[in-house]
Amino acid sequence: GIRLEIQVDTLFAPPDEPEITLILAVPFPMRIKALWPVISSFSAVTRVVIVKGQLSNPEFNATKNLLPEVYTSLIEKGMMQGGRTRQVKVDVCVSDDDTVSKELLDKLGLLCKSDDMCMMGLQEYSWIVVTRPLCQLLHVMWL
Repeated sequence: GIRLEIQVDTLFAPPDEPEITLILAVPFPMRIKALWPVISSFSAVTRVVIVKGQLSNPEFNATKNLLPEVYTSLIEKGMMQGGRTRQVKVDVCVSDDDTVSKELLDKLGLLCKSDDMCMMGLQEYSWIVVTRPLCQLLHVMWL
């Protein structure tokens, strides 16, 4: 018969996957409900941060779709669809004290130190995804 022998010296560990943090302004309530499974199906997304901007609609901050009892099952559905096992961490920062600011991003460990750092890894295998206009705006605001 046929016999399979594993040659240990030919086995290599897979490369580490990047860890992407996605920062979203509070979207329409039904849109975020639809986005939870999609976002969590991507294997590299390990953290989602929902923030309140100065112009965010205050009614959107109170949506039940930002509660763990709602988004947890949606995230699990997306993880199953994406065939992934790494849990997605969620930070929802929509209280009155949590408007996007230097202090909030620093508290979350997401502060851009300079314009060049916005699109580069903040640490090895840890990436922050921020649109260039937002990063430039934040950089200008904090000079």
